[in-house]
Amino acid sequence: EDLALRALFEQKWPEERLRRLQAAFRAQVLHPPPLDGKDFGALRHLCKDMCAKAGLNTAGPQGDRVPDEAKCAYEQEWDCMEPLRAAARKVSHSDLSAAVSEFLGCSGPFDAYCRSGKGVEEAPPAVRRFVAMAREKGWLHINEVPLQALEKVRREGVPPAFQGAHYLLDEGQDTDAVQLELVLRLASHAGECRLTVVGDVDQAIYGFRGANARLMEALKAKQFDELAALLPRDDALPPSVRRAGGLVCVPLTEHHRSTTRLVCAYSLVRAKDPPLRSVHAGGLPAYRVRCESDALEVRLVLDQLRMWRDRGKAWGEMSVLALSSGHLTDFMDELKNAGIPYAERKDKDPPPPPHPPYGRVTLGTIHSVKGWECDVVCVVRLNYDSTKTDEAQPAFGWSIFCRSGGGDPALADKVQAQQLEKVRLLYTAMSRARRFLSLSCALPTGRNGGEPTRRWLPVLATLDETGGCVKSFAVRGEADISRAVAEVSADADAVAAEARDGAHP
Repeated sequence: EDLALRALFEQKWPEERLRRLQAAFRAQVLHPPPLDGKDFGALRHLCKDMCAKAGLNTAGPQGDRVPDEAKCAYEQEWDCMEPLRAAARKVSHSDLSAAVSEFLGCSGPFDAYCRSGKGVEEAPPAVRRFVAMAREKGWLHINEVPLQALEKVRREGVPPAFQGAHYLLDEGQDTDAVQLELVLRLASHAGECRLTVVGDVDQAIYGFRGANARLMEALKAKQFDELAALLPRDDALPPSVRRAGGLVCVPLTEHHRSTTRLVCAYSLVRAKDPPLRSVHAGGLPAYRVRCESDALEVRLVLDQLRMWRDRGKAWGEMSVLALSSGHLTDFMDELKNAGIPYAERKDKDPPPPPHPPYGRVTLGTIHSVKGWECDVVCVVRLNYDSTKTDEAQPAFGWSIFCRSGGGDPALADKVQAQQLEKVRLLYTAMSRARRFLSLSCALPTGRNGGEPTRRWLPVLATLDETGGCVKSFAVRGEADISRAVAEVSADADAVAAEARDGAHP
C-alpha cells in the first residue's frame, strides 16, 4: 500500500482525484473498488509501474490490455488475496461485535499477556475467554503475532531459512521483552549470536505501548543478570552473549544533524556519555520563550516562520511540534488564516502531495516525527497545569510532572518512569532541529494578578544558559514578539557572517 500511495502522489493530478484513488486503495482489501473505467485504467497502470519499480514480475504485452494468461503482478496479487476476502466476507456482524465486546473487557490485561512471553494458561480468566473465542473463529489478534512467533520458535527451534543470518534490530530502545527474546533466538546459531542492536535510550518514547527502555540500558551497561531477569524466560539470553567479548558496545558520537550549539542545548536535557560531537560547528542557540497567553505564543511562532521564509527558507523546511494534536489546533487555524500552507504529519498517513512552490509547514505530534528532521523546529505548549495533583485521577500529557505517587512506593516508581519518558520525549523533539530550535510555552498570569497555575516543564525551567547554547525571552505583548524575532534574525546574520569568514564552516 505504501508503494502504491507513493506512486500515486508522484503524479501531477488534482488533489481531489488523488484522494479518491487513495480511498480506493484502502478499500480494495475487502471489496473491489467501485471505480469508473478511466480511474481503473489509471489505477492499473500505476500498479504495473509500482511492481516494475519493486522488481516484481510484470511480464506481458505492452499497453493496458493484458490477457488472462499473462496477468500483471498486481492482478496475481489480487487473485491470491481472494481466500482472504472470502474469509472476511464470512465474518458476521454479530460474531465481530461479540469479539469486540469481549476484547474491550480485557484490553489492558490482554496487552500485558501479549508482552509477558507466557502461555495463555497463565493469563487472567477474561483474557483466556477472549483468546478461546478468537481461536474458535480462526482469528488471531495482531498484538499476539510476536508472542505466537516466539512460542513457535521455542517449541520447534529456528526454521532453517532463518538460521545463520546476521540480524539487525533497529530502534532497539523501543522493543519489548517478547520482541527481544524472539530476535535473540533467531540470531543464535552454532554457538554464536549474530545480532546488531541499534538504538538510543534517550529516545525511548513508546513505554505506553509496552516498550521497555531498561532492556537497551542493560545491554549497553552489560548488566547480564538484570537483562536476563527482564526477559520472559531464564534461557532467553544466549550464553555466547555473556562470555567475554560476546557483547561489544560501540558508541556513535559523531553527529550529522544539528549544529554544535543545538547539540549542547539538548544535551542539557539528557546528557550523553560519551558526549555527542556535531560536525556542524557553531550555529544558533536554542531559544526558550515564555509567553503570557496562548494567543501570543501562536503569534510568536507565526512571526518566526515568516522571518525564516523572508530569509529564504522554504515552508517545507519548517515545522511546529507538540505533545498532542489538540495542542496544534490554534496554530493550524492561524496558519490557515494567514495563508501559510501546512500539512499535518501522522504516524500512518502517506506523505502529502507537495505544495508548489515552497512546500508546506509540517505540524505534527512529537511521536509522529520520530526519525525525521527539519531546519526550523518550533516545539510549543511546553507547560503543564500545576493544579492536576489528584493522584486518584489519570495524568494526561505533561501533567505527569505535578504527580509524586502519593506516598505509594509502587505508584511513585511508575510516576517517575513516566516522567523520565516525557523528558526523553522532549529530547526527541529538540533533536529534530538542524539549524533553529524554539521552545515555547504559555503561562497566563493567575487570577487577580497571582502566580500562573501553568508551569514550564521542570527540565526547561532550570536550563543552564551560561554555556551560550540557550537564550531566553519573555513575551508579554506584541512589541516583545517583534524584539525577539529581530534578535533571532540578528543572531542568524552573525552566524552567517562567521560562516563566510571561515570561523564556523
